[in-house]
Amino acid sequence: SGASHLSLVLGAVGLLRSGAIALDEIFFQQALVVPAEGCHVQLGIGAENGDARPFELVSSPESATHVTGRVLGVAPSPPALADGGVEAVWGRCPQRLTAAEVYQVQLDRHIALGPSYRWLAEVGRGDGEAICRIERPDAAADASEYQLPPGLLDACFGLLAVSVDLAVSDTFIPFSIEALHFYQRPRDFPLHAHLRLRATSQGDDPVGEIQLIDARGAVVAEFQGISGRRATREQLREIGRAKIDDWLYAP
Repeated sequence: SGASHLSLVLGAVGLLRSGAIALDEIFFQQALVVPAEGCHVQLGIGAENGDARPFELVSSPESATHVTGRVLGVAPSPPALADGGVEAVWGRCPQRLTAAEVYQVQLDRHIALGPSYRWLAEVGRGDGEAICRIERPDAAADASEYQLPPGLLDACFGLLAVSVDLAVSDTFIPFSIEALHFYQRPRDFPLHAHLRLRATSQGDDPVGEIQLIDARGAVVAEFQGISGRRATREQLREIGRAKIDDWLYAP
């Protein structure tokens, strides 16, 4: 999944440097469909070019590229939260969904998540924004080994998905992220993820910003310009062979 790809990239960069990490120009090029016999996945980080180093995650034996982007040389400082914090956001997002309702919707769309991926506890939707409460599941006992565990990242992607209304037969997949700023590993739960949709977002192709906030009110990570694409059941059957060009269009 895109979440596991991104978690792997953050982990690899974390081996090269300590502290905050900044990535940009992230594109999820192609889904990774693991065959019964398994496959090899390799992350390559190139030489520094200006203020950034390109990265690419590929699998073999097909030599398929799954995600690309850049590792920036300097990461920004974490921002301060707006007045009122997460309580004010929950007040602006009165339409509530329980975890059971969210995961049932995903199951109806033929997306079955294992216990280590069930981080969402509650979701609130409002006008142009959404928020969710995130709890670490017991099955994610190794979560502290990651900068951002795959299941936690998937919960953030899921918040973007529930911000739009889709037909039952449709689903939603991550497409690109303009910039990801990782500031610190989450330690104090519950976490909250707050999504603000951009005014230019259109229907099935939302774009927005997400802040991941810990129980102390500190920003753990930010996703800037995170976008997704609607996918029908028929498209999902082909997505393992699809390239990014299939999702682009010219006006």
